[in-house]
Amino acid sequence: MHTRHRIEALRARMEERKLEALLIAEPSNRRYISGFTGTSGYVLITMDRAVLFTDFRYMTQAAAQCPDLEVIRHKADYLASIKPELEKSGIKRLGFEQNHTAYGDYRKYAAELNPIELVPVENLTEELRMKKDESELAIIRQAARLADQAFEHILPYIRPG
Repeated sequence: MHTRHRIEALRARMEERKLEALLIAEPSNRRYISGFTGTSGYVLITMDRAVLFTDFRYMTQAAAQCPDLEVIRHKADYLASIKPELEKSGIKRLGFEQNHTAYGDYRKYAAELNPIELVPVENLTEELRMKKDESELAIIRQAARLADQAFEHILPYIRPG
């Protein structure tokens, strides 16, 4: 499934929960939704925008890996870059990954994103990740074939003791 399909599926789940936007910081979820493999970044999904915020080190990589997302270079304080984008989109309610947000980060969100209402969200992206599409299944099948071949190769060398 391409990222644009994943984004649309996520938007459908957001709409069910009456979320105007979702901030994704957890690395596995960020990669699943955006395709971005860098170690620093945040994804903001609204009903009409998909934005990857990352630092200066990853701008070229992000542009190459995330053709379906708008890429914005964030400042040292990433929320100082995210808040204007939320305001520009008129976002009043922002979902955040409650299982992946430390209390200190939550307090920072609340202070710096005020007056935007923060809505804790549990497993929204993870639920999408559980269901594998055909391209993901093909990768799993290939990995299983490679493991089988490796086992068959090593089998003659295995002896008791």
